[in-house]
Amino acid sequence: MSGDADRGLRDIEWVVDRSRTQFPSNVSYSFEELDKVVKEAIAKDKMSISIAPAAIPPDSIVTLKVSFKNFLNITVVQTMTFTISFIPVPFLQVLPAESFEYLSSQNLMIFAKGGFVQCATEGSRFFGFLNDVLFYKWSLISSTADLPSSFDPAVFTNNQTKHRIMSLPMNTLPPGHTFKFQAEIWSASHPEILNSKVVTLRTLFSPLVAVIADGSRAVCASESLLLNGSLSLDPDGGFVEAC
Repeated sequence: MSGDADRGLRDIEWVVDRSRTQFPSNVSYSFEELDKVVKEAIAKDKMSISIAPAAIPPDSIVTLKVSFKNFLNITVVQTMTFTISFIPVPFLQVLPAESFEYLSSQNLMIFAKGGFVQCATEGSRFFGFLNDVLFYKWSLISSTADLPSSFDPAVFTNNQTKHRIMSLPMNTLPPGHTFKFQAEIWSASHPEILNSKVVTLRTLFSPLVAVIADGSRAVCASESLLLNGSLSLDPDGGFVEAC
C-alpha cells in the first residue's frame, strides 16, 4: 500500500449538531426523527447526503457535522448550517437596468421580470410555486423634482401584464432630475412574501431643435431675405427664444 493510500479516507460520519439545530415551536418534531432522516439520506459511499424536501418541517434551522478520518487516525470536522424553507422568495430583475439615464422627451418603458428558481422537483412541497401567478407593483420612492401629489406610477402600468411594465409617455418626468422607482413582486398564493428592486433614473435635457421656415432656397440680390425660425422648438416643452 502506498503512502498516499495510507493517508486516504478511512471513515466518514454525518451527525446532527443538536446544540445548533432548531425546530419551529408550532410543530411536533424531534431530534430522533431528524437523526433518522439524516441516516437514511447518507449515500452509500458516505461522501454526500440527499435529504428529501418534505422530510424536515419548514422554518427549521439544521446544523450537520461531518467527520473525515484517514488511516493515520487524523480527524477533520466540518459543519454546515441551512434553513429549511418551502415558501421560496421570487427572484426579480428590472430592464433596461437598475440605474440609467434617458431623454425626458422620449417614451420610456421599464420592465420587471420575475419567477422562481427552477430547482423544485415534482412531488416536493414547493413544486406548485413554479406555476404560481406573480403580481407586480411600481411605486415612486424619491424624486428631486416637485411632482404633483397625484402622481401615481400605477397609472402607467397595465393589469393585463399584472402591472409588470411601467410605460411613461414623453415629458411625463421633467428633465434634469433623479427619480427612484421601486418594483415589487409577490405570488398569488403568498402575497406576504415579497421581493423588490429599486430603479434609479436621471432625466436628461433634450437638444433644442432649430427650424428655418422654407428651408434652403435661392433669392435674387434685389430681394429682401426673411428667415423665420419661429418653428424652432424645445422637445422638453420649454420656451424657445430667438437670437
